[in-house]
Amino acid sequence: MLHVGDGSNTFKRSGIGGVLKALDSDSSSKGERTPPGSVGYIRNRTFFTAAEQVANGRYEDEDRIKTGAAFKAQREIDEQDVMIIGSKDIKKPMKRFKDLEWPLALLENITDSFPDGPTVVQSYAIPYINDPGAGDLLLRSHTGSGKTAAFMIPIINNIAKLKREKKLPPRSPIAVVLVPTRELAIQVAKEGGKLARGTGINICFLIGAIPNSDIRINVERHGCDIIVGTLGKISHFLLDKESSKEGGKAFFSPDHIRYLVLDEADRLLSSEEARTIVDNIKDSMSMRTNYQVIMNSATLSVHEYDDYLLFMPTAITVGQNFPVDSVIQRFVNVSEYPIKNVPDEFRLIQPGIAWRVQKIDFLLNLCHSWKSRNISFPKVIIFVNTKRKAEFVAAALLQRDFRALAMHGDYPLAQRHETINALKDEKIDIIVGTDVISRGLNVPNVDVVVNYDMPVRRAEEYVHRIGRTGRMGNVGRAISFYDPSTDFVMAQMVEKIMLKTNQEVPEYLSYSITAQCDTFLSQALLTGMERPAASLLDSNHVSAWRFIADEAVVQFI
Repeated sequence: MLHVGDGSNTFKRSGIGGVLKALDSDSSSKGERTPPGSVGYIRNRTFFTAAEQVANGRYEDEDRIKTGAAFKAQREIDEQDVMIIGSKDIKKPMKRFKDLEWPLALLENITDSFPDGPTVVQSYAIPYINDPGAGDLLLRSHTGSGKTAAFMIPIINNIAKLKREKKLPPRSPIAVVLVPTRELAIQVAKEGGKLARGTGINICFLIGAIPNSDIRINVERHGCDIIVGTLGKISHFLLDKESSKEGGKAFFSPDHIRYLVLDEADRLLSSEEARTIVDNIKDSMSMRTNYQVIMNSATLSVHEYDDYLLFMPTAITVGQNFPVDSVIQRFVNVSEYPIKNVPDEFRLIQPGIAWRVQKIDFLLNLCHSWKSRNISFPKVIIFVNTKRKAEFVAAALLQRDFRALAMHGDYPLAQRHETINALKDEKIDIIVGTDVISRGLNVPNVDVVVNYDMPVRRAEEYVHRIGRTGRMGNVGRAISFYDPSTDFVMAQMVEKIMLKTNQEVPEYLSYSITAQCDTFLSQALLTGMERPAASLLDSNHVSAWRFIADEAVVQFI
């Protein structure tokens, strides 16, 4: 068990220290040596070991998600909704992995990882990436559809061919995979390491939690054909002339790079600073070799990133920009703030729909219901919009004896990594987190995703959040807490998603779309967030609403 800090300080706000001590009591009682409390020491030891395991293909395959009962049905649905845009040479999809030639070790790894055959995005994307003469590629497919393997498999195959043909100089990677978060870097590197086991292809991951000296040691020891990492760390080792400690040149040479992969590209390129770094990496490669740019996400816009896909670009989209049908979506009509703060004469609500229960109360009742009705408590991820609220909700759950941990960007990576592993290992049942865990992460067998807060104005984040469940044909459930006073800006987007995925749209959600925005805003002000705002209510809009009593009951759909 990994310990970070002394517990009393690091985890004090959400009670995490006490939970981890309780979870770890068995191992500590056996005299297990506890490492020093230094975060630096722990992260060196943890991620240096992880890097060694990735390089050698030695680690437990804890991230693998087994295909569910709906896998074949989902594949048939996806087959009916494939679009290939921009390609002059339409390639035949790969129906079976054996349809293409692979090194024996790679084929065995592929078969072990995907015993049910390729997913639809893999069937269509792999032939394009496997062809060295193909142009740039954009991949869009729903969460949990195997996009990482879709680019990793052909890249590993082509690098193996290249290394058989000629000996490459040391510290000359052939593929660079950029990801938006450290957690995703580790996961992608692990998946690549499993596929590359026994092929002679070396994968390394570069993240901020690993000291530069450890990275140099690992690369010198094992080599590095594929780099997976975050923007800052990769740009340092690829562009910074001080990174090699030899002076005058960067640690890695860009001369032989053939693939530049932007994983979760819409999130990766969400800031000007990130775009500048990606441009600088591209510029370092452009004069030296021909390379292929691959962009990948569940929520990419086909034409938004045309300036990054310049050479014979092709876009492959599987399905629409929506969640898969295997995620059952439900909405609960709740209030963020105590109802008693709203004056009776201004307690407005949609006709026929009651609004009474506060968010936190409903969540606690929901968890109690799961605890009493289920043989085993479901695996749950709860999304909130702020770090402070993650602490608050996790603390409320802990006080009611639910096994929950908070997770957000203020925690060091070692602690976030441990929290995810605790959920995988069933040492906890609930993670309460921000969008730091909404992208790409494979946590096997997540039963329920709860949107305690609706994402702010971004349909893409809603899709990625609920995509943590219902992966690879498994059935999942997403429950979203909808507060008409604050979430009406998302109503139309959510209705569109639900209609596209054949889900019943709650009446109050449809009503929110047609209601006047200033009425909603006034209602939000009356909850105590700003100031009394009775004067802002226009009498012309009040007629569309009705007053309700305290004994009203929340409708759960």
